[in-house]
Amino acid sequence: MKDYNNVFQMDGKLELVDGNYVKNYTMEIPSSIKAKSKINVTLKEFKDGYSADTENNSFDVTLDENGNASKIVKVSSTWEGKENVEYIKFNFVLTSKLDADDAYSGFNFQRNSTSIGSDSYTSKYVAEDNKYVKVYTIRDSLNDDDVVKAYYGNYKYFNFTDGDTTSKELSFTGNTSNTVIISDDNINEYIKVVFNPEYTLKFCDDDKKTVLAEMPETVSGKYTLPENPTKAGFKFAGWYVGNDIQLYDGMEVARAHGTEAYAKWTPITYTVKIDANGGKAVTKAPTGWSIADYEKSVQKTDVKYDTSDKIGNITVVGGEEDLGTDSASALVSRDGYDLLGFSTDKNA
Repeated sequence: MKDYNNVFQMDGKLELVDGNYVKNYTMEIPSSIKAKSKINVTLKEFKDGYSADTENNSFDVTLDENGNASKIVKVSSTWEGKENVEYIKFNFVLTSKLDADDAYSGFNFQRNSTSIGSDSYTSKYVAEDNKYVKVYTIRDSLNDDDVVKAYYGNYKYFNFTDGDTTSKELSFTGNTSNTVIISDDNINEYIKVVFNPEYTLKFCDDDKKTVLAEMPETVSGKYTLPENPTKAGFKFAGWYVGNDIQLYDGMEVARAHGTEAYAKWTPITYTVKIDANGGKAVTKAPTGWSIADYEKSVQKTDVKYDTSDKIGNITVVGGEEDLGTDSASALVSRDGYDLLGFSTDKNA
């Protein structure tokens, strides 16, 4: 068991767990910690009136295979005789100098003097014996005579300690390197490098979070794309990766395209014909008018407007007068009447 006295950082993320909204807080743990350690956490500096549903405001967590752990705690407070409850999720993640120090923010690999950028690999911690090893998986194949180095900044190469030898080159068996420790400024970071051209490509919505589909892909092979998704009020405009590169079936899979694609959509627009129903209507579309300006609008569910609620073209029936204004209230008028809204049923 290892004790920590540190500050949790709120990451601003809310999630729904068992019907409750939960706030997320993150605590970073040094990657040099023994694999699958149990960590004791004592929550301190509670304000008066607050308490957690743990004994002595303390709890234990055990790091998993990838160095992660989490714990949801119920926090109660009583003010003016009323009990308030909120839920907090404490997340524990591994970190190292390679992650935190700006001097190492450019950590990358080089093969045969050609750079392999961070857009070409993924990384995660994996427990190996009693230590955590950061495994970098490069989406590509490795030839027997390839020379692979790791560097940061302006091509400052790391030395690796592997047994009794120190080298700037990684040693591979097949597509996987030996586990080595970086011998630079006492970083104490174990790493392993894997070359694998096969990976899973996630196809996300335009929020780049919601996964709509997943497909197996192989670098230097041909893309296989999922069926086109649908979204009410929009037309699918294609899958994109990286710097706005559109994918298509049969396109060659590039290492630098990353592991996520996202959908693009274009709004479906409609021409709406408006009947002034005995009143007067504009003879041209007023700019900036929105159907949403009428809070009492009556619309059937099978009648759709463009997805930004703007009417781009209006054909007017029943009036010749141009009311000459951009305001929504001037779209139609009738002496002695107030406009209540619009309906697809003339007698509504």
